Amino acid sequence: MVEKLLFDGYYTIMDTPRTADYDGIRQAYTAARESDHSTQVGAVCGVGVGYNKALDSENPDVRIHAEVMCLLMNARNGVATQGRTMYAPWAPCGDCAMAIVTAGIARVVVHHQRMQRTPPKWEGPVHDGLSLLKRSNVKVEAIDQDLGELMRIGNEEVVL
Repeated sequence: MVEKLLFDGYYTIMDTPRTADYDGIRQAYTAARESDHSTQVGAVCGVGVGYNKALDSENPDVRIHAEVMCLLMNARNGVATQGRTMYAPWAPCGDCAMAIVTAGIARVVVHHQRMQRTPPKWEGPVHDGLSLLKRSNVKVEAIDQDLGELMRIGNEEVVL
């Protein structure tokens, strides 16, 4: 029996990722480890580094997503994002994808092993994000290699 691939057709597996792609994904994983969320997410682009973070200690559901934090850090530092690559091991939700498109990001690099571990409750939002990126001609490519990165996904520690 062949296992179904999640998000088949929404991103391309890179034949030979560049050193910069590996470095970018590893930096995004490093950022993700700063996240206080049950599922750690990170993003890197330009000088911007982002991770999921609660903004209100009394209401932990009020949070900023990694991709938006990353884009805001670039804006805060006066760094243009038009035509840049964003590294985020897990693809964005629809709202984050809209921010990526609006910021002019040309390419998003994800990690295939992380994408295939998407919890069922988040498959819809991630599908929406990938669909918007595809319709907006943002290139989404994936590294397909175990990187040995320890992450929390739904309160479970996994090595990707």
